[in-house]
Amino acid sequence: MGLRRFLSQHRPSLRVLLLGSFFFLFGITVIGISIGAYKITASQFLVKQTKDNLCAQTTLLAHFFSYDLAREADSRGIELPKIGVEKQAPSGAEPSTSLGCRAESINPAPLPPAPDPGPGNRVDPIFQTVGEVFSATLKKSVSSTLTGIRILDPYGTVLASSNEEVGLSLANRQEVQAALKGTAVWNLREKKPEPGQEKLIHWWNFFDLSNLQLLFHEGSILISRPANARVYVNTPIIVDNQVLGVVVASRSPLTMFQVARRYLDIFLLVAVLVVGLSVFLSIFMARRLSNTVNTIVDRAKRYKQGERGEFKTPLQRPLSREHHQLLLSVTEMANELEKREEHAQYLASHTVHELSNPLTSIQGAIEILNEDFDTLSDSERSEFIVLIKSKTNELSSLIDELHERTQADRVTQIERFEVNTHHLVEQIQSDFPSLAIMDLFEGSDVAIDLGLSGVALESIIKSLIDNAYKHGGDSVSVGLQITKARTSPDFLEIRVSDTGSGVDKKYRDSIFEPLFSTKPTRAISGLGLANVRKLMEFAGGTIELVDGDSGATFQLLLPILETS
Repeated sequence: MGLRRFLSQHRPSLRVLLLGSFFFLFGITVIGISIGAYKITASQFLVKQTKDNLCAQTTLLAHFFSYDLAREADSRGIELPKIGVEKQAPSGAEPSTSLGCRAESINPAPLPPAPDPGPGNRVDPIFQTVGEVFSATLKKSVSSTLTGIRILDPYGTVLASSNEEVGLSLANRQEVQAALKGTAVWNLREKKPEPGQEKLIHWWNFFDLSNLQLLFHEGSILISRPANARVYVNTPIIVDNQVLGVVVASRSPLTMFQVARRYLDIFLLVAVLVVGLSVFLSIFMARRLSNTVNTIVDRAKRYKQGERGEFKTPLQRPLSREHHQLLLSVTEMANELEKREEHAQYLASHTVHELSNPLTSIQGAIEILNEDFDTLSDSERSEFIVLIKSKTNELSSLIDELHERTQADRVTQIERFEVNTHHLVEQIQSDFPSLAIMDLFEGSDVAIDLGLSGVALESIIKSLIDNAYKHGGDSVSVGLQITKARTSPDFLEIRVSDTGSGVDKKYRDSIFEPLFSTKPTRAISGLGLANVRKLMEFAGGTIELVDGDSGATFQLLLPILETS
């Protein structure tokens, strides 16, 4: 619980997570490259490079040794003994280079450690004399070349060595036997610990590598030569088409760490570039990702503080598909909340606006009945009572519709209401007897599904008709036409036209704005057309002022919903 509570209170930022991920991947990459480098150490390039170098050294030593043998024999006035295998010497008088070395591999896989030398045979005096001269040179060169070199006679006995093996025989090695027959060969052998050293850990067994080996010697842990294998090159010494000996050279290949030390500046440059690029990419990606999230969070905070329209501005180049989807989801949610808020505001203002007319009628009728009750005839009293009852029913319908909308709160989808157009026409005709109505729907009882209720649609039409009479006076004629839209039969088209003076051109774009009125001194606030437009939009419809023969003509289009 403590760890979970700590993590919940100290959540790392997206930038920290990305930086950590990049550095983790970078570390894994470095480890992988290092393991691959270890693999290379025991094989492929570094082994081949070591083999080529040893091949060049043994070829040169074979040439010098054969030259000294011939000179020693001439100084003694004798011929070299015919004791070796006959073999045609390579063409060309000059010694071969590493590129000209033709050493063959006797086994592509590493061989076991070299066997211990056996007892040697009696050595010919000429070979012994020349060998002693070479031994002194080889022992001095081993510290600088790090190469173990042995020169053997035709029987495999060591004539000269960089170590203490003179007089012993290396004929028990298969590569030496091949070289004594006149073939230059090379091979890779596992490295054997020196006497008195016990191998504790051999990484070859775990990773098939040849890089590290821990040795135990006289109570101390030592690190041997980094590579755990040695390359052996065996080049025959050929004089007058006879194999008179073999030059054996061995050396451990370089490791990647040794190569890195040689090219430390290059490795450091590459490391700095890789680390710098990783840091740059980490910061860049973290900045882009966190900026996107921070922008969404900042817009949400401003929206919470009451600012509207924040999510209507598109995000500048979202970095990922997920960020784009996140912004779209939050934007849709914010826009839907704004739409709900606007709907509630306009529904309330529309209700207030529509309630004012019935209430005025009821209030006027009650005042007349109260003041002139005794002077009114029975028929006049009945008319006022019917008016009060009719307007009361109208108020009740408006309140019921408002209650349904506030309870359902279903602005996300267009609501479905069944509306009978003939019944709608009859209700409007009863309130406006002089109204010229044209109902082009066929049949006597036509019911269609709309996104507005019959009460709301009746209220909208009455509001337009009432505005026409109020602005045009008693001399104006008002007409109502209800039909299916000529351009699309899936829409209900309603036209309310009058023969008045119409709407001035400078007001055509302003009449649907809230609180607008062409008569500032009027008591009506001018919310009617703005509310009508909002209600039409909520139902998926439109209202616009269109050109007519005279006066003003308002066209309403409502989609006819398919029967479910």
